[in-house]
Amino acid sequence: MEIGYEIAPEYWKRGFATEAAQGMIDYAFAQSEVQTVIAHTLAEKNASNRVLQKVGMEYSAEVDNPNLGKIHRWQISRKEYTP
Repeated sequence: MEIGYEIAPEYWKRGFATEAAQGMIDYAFAQSEVQTVIAHTLAEKNASNRVLQKVGMEYSAEVDNPNLGKIHRWQISRKEYTP
């Protein structure tokens, strides 16, 4: 399952992205068929990288996106997930 979020700039640095990402991961793993949750960020150091690290996701690969160029894939498996 893939998660995604976007926070309007006026609400940055309030923990909303972290809370949203954690909520989506919790919901995903409440579904027994979900074994891995992934997310993608731009291939650069940014706040979303830190958000995904805070919720337990790990960088897994750089992939090509036809619209954005290189992007980073992040993931967490059911085995790595701690509710």
